[in-house]
Amino acid sequence: MNSAKALLCHISFAILFLLLTSQANATHNMFCSGIDSDADVTILFGAGPVLAPLEADIYFDGKAISTRGRENAEDATIVQFSADDEHLRMQLINDQADTLLATVRVLRHFNDVEEPVQIGLLQFGASTPVGITCEGP
Repeated sequence: MNSAKALLCHISFAILFLLLTSQANATHNMFCSGIDSDADVTILFGAGPVLAPLEADIYFDGKAISTRGRENAEDATIVQFSADDEHLRMQLINDQADTLLATVRVLRHFNDVEEPVQIGLLQFGASTPVGITCEGP
């Protein structure tokens, strides 16, 4: 009977541990949309002390690129990423690493009630950059 109680205690501890640490394994998304254009950017970030992109999808003017191998989207790889409290910059290239497909730049400002206001630019290939607004981490 003591071994059953010990096993139940270990199982309870494991469940409690998983519940307490489940937030540490969470991911975060940033969603951006075009200000005066048909543009969308979605970036999935891993959890942790440093903002690190895991995946990205970008749509602009009927064209799409994705790091996830999505159907009807050109395959892309995140080649450069940097971020701090005020800026985010990400570049994606094609699978042959010979063409820059997109650049995303976001500026973050905190308003009077400490909510982030995020605006930026999306440049899709060699097109003229378009304005975007973003929500997310």
